[in-house]
Amino acid sequence: MKTTWQTAVCSLVLAGAFAAPAMANDFDAWDTDKSGGLSYQEWDAGFDEESLVKKWDDNGDTFISDKEFGENIYRGYDADESGDWNDEEYRTFERDSLQANGLYRT
Repeated sequence: MKTTWQTAVCSLVLAGAFAAPAMANDFDAWDTDKSGGLSYQEWDAGFDEESLVKKWDDNGDTFISDKEFGENIYRGYDADESGDWNDEEYRTFERDSLQANGLYRT
């Protein structure tokens, strides 16, 4: 199963399974100046993990763009580092997203 982070998020929204994952909502909430990127101060207020900012800031501009945010969430679920999600990786993402939105039932 070849899935990009954009396809994964869009397919979940379009399928009506649930609203956009809480992670996407966090980005908008944390981007308090609505610059389209997260400064360390915004990240710190929302997550308080400076090392992750440095790791996720792919272009070194000291901001995490929406694209960097999504791509790093995607990479976080790509357990085998293949660049694509297999069925198990997708199911893990889906379960975590549903749990974050209070929609996952065990």
